[in-house]
Amino acid sequence: MHTAFVAGHATGTPSPGGFGLVLAVGERATWEQDGQLERTTPHEAHLIAVREALRAVPAHTHVELVTSSDLVRRLLDDAQQARKPELAQRVGEIRDLLHTRGVRVRLLHTAPDTMALLTRAQDLAQAATRRAAASVNSPACPRCGARMTIRDVRTGPRRGTRIWGCTRFPDCRGVIPLFGSGT
Repeated sequence: MHTAFVAGHATGTPSPGGFGLVLAVGERATWEQDGQLERTTPHEAHLIAVREALRAVPAHTHVELVTSSDLVRRLLDDAQQARKPELAQRVGEIRDLLHTRGVRVRLLHTAPDTMALLTRAQDLAQAATRRAAASVNSPACPRCGARMTIRDVRTGPRRGTRIWGCTRFPDCRGVIPLFGSGT
């Protein structure tokens, strides 16, 4: 039986992110993959990891998916409906993939850092996120030096405008006005 350990990571919502997956047969890791995502959320990155894991296993097999995301488990088990369009799209892609490849899935949810191969998948996702954040054409935060992401301001005097906001928000509140945003 194949086991896929999947993880997704992002620096904000939405922001650069990454996914990681480790495939194993029995207790032995046989293959691993990571990928950079230009603009994603942690949950969407997790679903992309599931999709890529399902593409990697042989057709007409039984797969155990191990994830630390309870939301992903609920979405794939039909215990919860996706409210965000990007999540609904990814769940639809996964269902189509399961149907066309004839893959049967048993979904296991576990706490982070409880299994070595899941921890490896999480490390891959975080490393891919760091590479994605470094490759994004965004300025450095004037306060802490981290990458910035475009954000829509919802409150305060800049409400309704767009700014460059630090990806470490709320720990860092560094901002740069976005050119042409009316500020």
